[in-house]
Amino acid sequence: VAQAILYWSGGTTAASGDNTLTLNGSIDITGDLIGGPAFFYDNGNQYFFSAYRYDITSLGLISAGTNTLTVEGMNFEFPTTDENNGVGALVIFSDGTNANIQLRDGLDLAHFRFPEPRLSTVPQTFTFPAESVDRIAKMPIFAGSVGENRPNQISVITNGPNGGTQIIDNPLGSTAGLLWDAVILDVTVPAEATEVTVE
Repeated sequence: VAQAILYWSGGTTAASGDNTLTLNGSIDITGDLIGGPAFFYDNGNQYFFSAYRYDITSLGLISAGTNTLTVEGMNFEFPTTDENNGVGALVIFSDGTNANIQLRDGLDLAHFRFPEPRLSTVPQTFTFPAESVDRIAKMPIFAGSVGENRPNQISVITNGPNGGTQIIDNPLGSTAGLLWDAVILDVTVPAEATEVTVE
């Protein structure tokens, strides 16, 4: 295991979320704020989302094979409304081969009925050396607050002579919990491409 990072997010009517969790019943952690508190909407009370990250590599909780983590104490609850989206572990491991690994994290909110800047997400661009053959890139995504049956779309634009746009319809929708998605998408990277932009 090269690195293991825990991510979590949620929404609340208070300006700050919950940056503390307990792992496996006895390990208390305090995450780094990586996005927010970000205002999203007003339903009589202003509603904010926050996202957190904590590197758990040195805790020795993740090893080769199947792993189980228990998480307690996540509480975005405040007097009127709360939304505990979920917790996910991103594990980077070495299998003896080379890989171009790039990571973007933070908090980006969008809903098709909201005005900008909440109407669309910020495109994320990844660059890499060209190859003479097509490749498949693995794109892991953690997303919170995408409820079941809510239409959503991820666009992937590749450059180069064989580039274009791939549209992935409805990959998110509470796949790993009530309001939490943890998915790994396969993205085709055509020969000679040096850039992928995801939104």
